[in-house]
Amino acid sequence: MKNKRLRYATSEDIHVGDHVSHAGRPGIIVAVMSTGEYSADFSKAGWSHYKRGFIVRDDDGQVCMYDRPNEDIEFVSHAMQDG
Repeated sequence: MKNKRLRYATSEDIHVGDHVSHAGRPGIIVAVMSTGEYSADFSKAGWSHYKRGFIVRDDDGQVCMYDRPNEDIEFVSHAMQDG
């Protein structure tokens, strides 16, 4: 399967752990099926049947899945790196 990177309007690659605003609400990227990235709470086993797109979980725990980025998704920051 070809690795299909997804990008925000700012040209940043979308990765698990990224902080975003979606539909005006703060959220975090918890899975990027297009590149095979999954957080601990959203395992590959549970979501790999979706071959493309990504999942955002907002601060209230609601989950939204997107096939590709759109105008509702705004990049805020990448996940903090331990260092």
